[in-house]
Amino acid sequence: MSKLPGMTPFLLRLFREVVLADPAYIARLARHYAMVKQADKRPTSEPLNPEP
Repeated sequence: MSKLPGMTPFLLRLFREVVLADPAYIARLARHYAMVKQADKRPTSEPLNPEP
């Protein structure tokens, strides 16, 4: 059995206090989320990084 479930409250508190306290990281997550959502709309034959 994994010990992770017992660590859940600690990990959640750590995430809230460290990760969510960093505005730059929050902005990075938002940009990444937008990129993923945009990629999801693209046809599968379209490349991820088209050449200019």
